[in-house]
Amino acid sequence: MSGAPDKRELALRRELGERTIKLNPLEKLHPQGGKTDTGLKKATDDVNALIREERLEEAKKCLRRHLQKYPSEPGLLIHAMVLEVLDRPNGSYDEAKEMGCKTMEAAIEKDSKSHIVAALSNMGIIALNEGQCQYSKMLYLAAHAIDKEALTPMQNLAGWHSRKSELEQAQVWVERILEAYPDWLKKEDIISFFKKDESLHNLRIYEPFKALVLDKVN
Repeated sequence: MSGAPDKRELALRRELGERTIKLNPLEKLHPQGGKTDTGLKKATDDVNALIREERLEEAKKCLRRHLQKYPSEPGLLIHAMVLEVLDRPNGSYDEAKEMGCKTMEAAIEKDSKSHIVAALSNMGIIALNEGQCQYSKMLYLAAHAIDKEALTPMQNLAGWHSRKSELEQAQVWVERILEAYPDWLKKEDIISFFKKDESLHNLRIYEPFKALVLDKVN
C-alpha cells in the first residue's frame, strides 16, 4: 500500500479497527471450563489501548512481544491482521491476509467461532478496499452463516448494501440486527453504528430506516 488513503478507504479501515477492538478479548483458552489466562487478557488490553490512541508502531511492537508467548492465539493474530490495515502507508494488505489465514487456522484449532467470524469479516473489508465488491459480500455472508447472531457481519452487510444505495436490502439487515438484539436501545455500540457509521450514510435518508431506528435514538 502506498499514498494517502481517500475518505472511503479511511472510513473502512477505521471500521475494521473499531469492530476488532470490540471483539471479546476474554474468550477462554480452555472452553471446557478452564480459567481465562490473565496474561492473555493483559496482552489484548495493552494492544487495544495503543490502537485506540493510534500509536500503531508501539502497538505492533507490543503485539510482537506478546505473540512470542502466545504464537497461536487467534485474539492476538487478528489484531496483527488489523494493524497491517490500519498502519497506512506502512502496512501491507498481503501481510494482513497472511495474518487472517493464521487467525483462521488458530481459531479452527481452538474451535473459536467468534474469531473465525471476525477473520472472515475483516477479510471482507480488505476485499472491499481492493475493489472486490462481490467477494467482500460473499465473505460477510460466510461470516453470518457461521454465527447468525454475530453483530459485525450484519453490520457489514447493512453497510455493503447502503454504500450501493440498495436501501431496501440494507434495511433487511438492520431489521435482523434489531431481531437479534431486542435490547438494542441499551447498546451504545449498535446505536453509534446506526447514527454515525460512514457505511450507513445513504440509509439515513431512507424513511423506513428513520422511522424504525433514527426516530427512536435522536
